[in-house]
This record gives sequence, C-alpha cells and structure tokens, in this order.
Amino acid sequence: MKSGDTLGRIAAAHGIANWKDLLAKNPGLGAGHLITPGQVINT
Repeated sequence: MKSGDTLGRIAAAHGIANWKDLLAKNPGLGAGHLITPGQVINT
C-alpha cells in the first residue's frame, strides 16, 4: 500500500475484477473503509 491507493486500483492492478473480491480475501480489513500506507493486502 502507498498513499492514494484504493481497493479498486489494487484489485485492477492484480487482475481482480471486483474490489469486493479483494476485500473477501482480506477479512482483517473489516468493511474496507480504512486502508493505510504500508498495510499488506493479500491478492
């Protein structure tokens, strides 16, 4: 994660069509409303 990243952009960069699929792979994100720079997300 870097400043300005969104789940949608991260998902698209990794060939994931829907950001909600990315969120499902990362239950520790909760509702996904807050992601922070340096945070590690499983793709």
